[in-house]
Amino acid sequence: MGKLNCLKLVILALITVVPSGVFGQTGEVRVLSTAGLTGQRLLVSVEMVATGKENAIGFSLNFEPRVLANPIVSIGSGANGAVLNVNTNSVIDGQIGVVIALAANQTLPAGVLQLLTVSFEIPSDASFRESQISFGDLPVVREVVDSTAVRLQTVFTPGTLKTVPYLQPPQILITPSSPNVDDEVVVDVAGVWNDGCVPGRPVLTRDGSRLTLRVFRQGEICLQALQPYRITSKIGTLASGNYTLVLVHDSVPAVGGPLQLGSASFYVNPRLTNSNAASYGAGRVAPQSIVALFGVDLATTTLSASAGMPLPTSLGGTIVRVKDAGGSERPAPLFFVSSRQINYQVPMGTISGMATVTITNGDGRVAVGSVNIAPLAPGVFTANGSGRGQISGYVERHKGPGLVSIEPIWRTDSAGGLVSESVDLGAANEQVFLVFYGTGFRARSSLSGVRVNIG
Repeated sequence: MGKLNCLKLVILALITVVPSGVFGQTGEVRVLSTAGLTGQRLLVSVEMVATGKENAIGFSLNFEPRVLANPIVSIGSGANGAVLNVNTNSVIDGQIGVVIALAANQTLPAGVLQLLTVSFEIPSDASFRESQISFGDLPVVREVVDSTAVRLQTVFTPGTLKTVPYLQPPQILITPSSPNVDDEVVVDVAGVWNDGCVPGRPVLTRDGSRLTLRVFRQGEICLQALQPYRITSKIGTLASGNYTLVLVHDSVPAVGGPLQLGSASFYVNPRLTNSNAASYGAGRVAPQSIVALFGVDLATTTLSASAGMPLPTSLGGTIVRVKDAGGSERPAPLFFVSSRQINYQVPMGTISGMATVTITNGDGRVAVGSVNIAPLAPGVFTANGSGRGQISGYVERHKGPGLVSIEPIWRTDSAGGLVSESVDLGAANEQVFLVFYGTGFRARSSLSGVRVNIG
């Protein structure tokens, strides 16, 4: 019983240590310690533990300009209604002066308030290190006053920044998850995390057009070596439009907080269709065949490739890339680009299977679609360019050495329609060839493997 009573006394003693006033009469202004990746911007928060009497706050922030650069200061969510004045005359020396003031008869509410945020740029060549963001008196003196301009007792607490070099930025690829539903997409991320705490267990959240993919450390013990990682997460069905995805790594032991690993902007185009440019069949296309791609906002201008080879892989700033089932991505040669249609050639070497087609227009807008690649996918061009009706071609007649004539195989009737012309096979010594155009059969096994039915 004696031990139990002693334990009770210890607990009561601990409880009575807590002051009755949560914030007391002494305020505090503090920089929240944080961590950031080299080569990215970092958001630093300055908070105040306010007593409820504060009318104006002034101070200077000191930082290392070799570690932090190009600061952007904004008023915090806890100082709504206050006026922010920023002095950046000494920013090259790592000093920013700040004054936050309310109207003469107003004060901040008691509690923990976000006074301001400062966005810094961490140079890409910054080495792994800790750097302090502290308070000073130049160019603005540290001071907190009430509405009668009486100085209030306030503690100013610095914060610590940890910078982490990210050795290999992640590759973020947004792709359709189904060949038939282009607006149902997945995110595929690959990279190398520098301290061995490999990201995993993705959790996706969405706020309008901004998506956040939050990942956590895999396991409790981090390996002390460079570790590659790959994350695949289904985003789901999205309406047509522009989106931004931000990749955040939580619970990082090396830096003590979440880090933004990267971001990607993409455009969902649910009407994106890849089809055989001759027949307009959307089932499959073959390597080195001509594809007609349909959608919206595919290009910012209308252009055709000039005569001659090789074909360009960029027209008016529009680029088409085809990533095959084996993971190899190649730029596609372009015949024609416009806002709603692109004609391109499937790159040589593209293997069979589902391929991802990524279109980037001249404004940087990205759309993704998919197409099934098969060794053969024949299509025949038609006279009216619709994939139906009369074929686009002619008859070539050989009557003897040097005696060759070209004859049409269709004519226009009085109503403007196309009517087939009968083909006279001529004398027994004449050779008559039907010439027409197509795509998707370049990889035929042999001439004997090709069959053409007439009639």
